[in-house]
Amino acid sequence: MEITWQALGLGVTVLGAWTGLFLAALRWLLGRYFDGIQDGLADAKVLAGRVERDLLELKASLPRDYLMREDWIRFAG
Repeated sequence: MEITWQALGLGVTVLGAWTGLFLAALRWLLGRYFDGIQDGLADAKVLAGRVERDLLELKASLPRDYLMREDWIRFAG
């Protein structure tokens, strides 16, 4: 069986089209993946800001809202 130039050209064309389709799909999938990571990082930054704010509020309210056992004994006795 002999391969003609036309068959070889068709094979190269099909292989090139398949490779192009594969690379386009890969680029699309990686783009979606990295966009998801960036969205997750933005959400994590918002959450970290909330946690930091809540922690600072807790540190500010502890001396006002809670009494140590030793202080209670001293004042009650």
